Amino acid sequence: LIKELRAPDAGVQAVSGFGTSLAVVPDQDGDMLSELLVGAPPDRAYLYYSGGAAPLVFNKGDTLTEFGQRVALVDIDRDGAPEVAISALQANAGKTMRAGAVFFYKLNGTRVAELFDSNPVANKECFGIGLADMEFHPNRDCGKGAPVHVPVVGADKGVFAFFRFAGGGSDPRCFAQ
Repeated sequence: LIKELRAPDAGVQAVSGFGTSLAVVPDQDGDMLSELLVGAPPDRAYLYYSGGAAPLVFNKGDTLTEFGQRVALVDIDRDGAPEVAISALQANAGKTMRAGAVFFYKLNGTRVAELFDSNPVANKECFGIGLADMEFHPNRDCGKGAPVHVPVVGADKGVFAFFRFAGGGSDPRCFAQ
């Protein structure tokens, strides 16, 4: 064991969901070392800096959503810098209760987007139980476009790949351009 991390507000007690999921983040503090994103349901995720600075806390504000179950990095706005994706398995999806959602934040903590199933099932969908970044290469398929990163979200009995966000840019797939 090299170093044990604990939630900064946990004191000696361990937080029950702390470490449920992890993601490595490219260097953010200029020390040439990667940072660590830690899921800590029921209501948080932490970005730990390798240089020892206090972690950045992502907090949904309630314990009912199971915020922090999964964490990942995805460049959803295609600016070359990844955004933090954090799932909340019991979040309300529009008017549907407890279907699950995924929230996206800039690495400075600013919330930028939210995803959920457009036709969710109340109380049992668990949208966000799986969370990944898929690199998509439209140039391999049709000879145009730069590689893009697409969020892929798992749910109970389904997998969703989001090529376009509401109000966002054009669809990166060649057959949609």
